Amino acid sequence: MVVDEIEKNGVHNFSVKFSGGSGFHIFIPYESFPSKVGDTEINKLFPDIPMTVSNYIKNQLENKLSETLKKDYGIKKLSEMFNLDEKKLLDENGNFNPYSIIEIDTILISERHMFRMQYSLNEKKWLVSIPINKNKIEDFSIDQADPKSVDTSLDFFDLHPNKNEATILIRNAYLGEDQNTNLLDIIKNEFGASFVNKFERAGITDINSLMSMNAEDVALATGIENENVIRNLINKVRPIW
Repeated sequence: MVVDEIEKNGVHNFSVKFSGGSGFHIFIPYESFPSKVGDTEINKLFPDIPMTVSNYIKNQLENKLSETLKKDYGIKKLSEMFNLDEKKLLDENGNFNPYSIIEIDTILISERHMFRMQYSLNEKKWLVSIPINKNKIEDFSIDQADPKSVDTSLDFFDLHPNKNEATILIRNAYLGEDQNTNLLDIIKNEFGASFVNKFERAGITDINSLMSMNAEDVALATGIENENVIRNLINKVRPIW
């Protein structure tokens, strides 16, 4: 599901690796991202961008994952499989929470966290961290990670990314797929119709014109005294610019 969701957002040149433990690692090359997001260099937005993208994918998949698990297993069987009380599988509203048993882990998204190298051994499970063809994940078996029979033909880092391929993914992660990326629509949704009139009178009607100005200049042009409101808007649309 995660692979499908990433590709749905326009990214196709990425790789998947079994961790050697109980999870998988996904690698989207640096080159896939735009050099800047707004007026900020992409390398200065770590770990904010990957964290936001991870949370976006998590939110996008929640309902689908919930329905699939309930259909294929049911709450009672899941409770038995994971040795958890059924109540532990429900959220505060009594609905099944798939992330009570499955997690999209963001622990790797840290400047100081170590990344397990491909074909290295997991010291706890003694399984090999092996790259997997992302189109054949459902065919993966733990036996493939056995040190005695591992296939080393795949290279986790052998990718040929397209420049800016992840731009749509970033945009959707920050704004959501169902959001209209028209600046005036965003302003209306966030702050109300009265703010739209202020921006129209100032001639700031598209994202490019907004991002070419700093918060102080926008505040002066629109007559909006609270610069924090302007900064919040700029931060909201920055990833799609």
